[in-house]
Amino acid sequence: MKSLLALTFIFIAVVGCGGTSSPDAAAGDELLGAAAAYRFFDDNPCGQDVFERVEVVEVLGHWNGNDVRIKFDDGSPRLTSAQREVIVESLAPKEVEFVPDSQNRTDAGRLSLTAPEGSNKDATVATELAYGNGCAAGGTQNFVADDAGWRYTENVGVQWIS
Repeated sequence: MKSLLALTFIFIAVVGCGGTSSPDAAAGDELLGAAAAYRFFDDNPCGQDVFERVEVVEVLGHWNGNDVRIKFDDGSPRLTSAQREVIVESLAPKEVEFVPDSQNRTDAGRLSLTAPEGSNKDATVATELAYGNGCAAGGTQNFVADDAGWRYTENVGVQWIS
């Protein structure tokens, strides 16, 4: 009986402490579009009229909330064609180009995103927008989904600007 009880506690502890979840593919794709548009059009320290072109890093990075920048590594997942389409639509009428890394070397805004975390109704995405060597901002935003799509609600955790 003691071993059954111990196994039950271990099972509850492991299941109860499960990692982060994420929205299903379609909801996650739409959320990436909403997060890209929010960072570029609404939370952009450079002003959206500074550039006509947006470079979007073609892989999803990771950010633990304490780092200054979104990180990328060999295991970073590439954006799918569906995610790319949603991001392009969300950033219209700006011209969008997908680029291999987060090093901003042009006169375009460079947008980096992380994979969404949460559910189909309430989730977060970390975003980062940089322009040249002097203007940048990043952090995590929370979004909720309703009949109209994903809607920004608040910044979560550390936000940064330069």
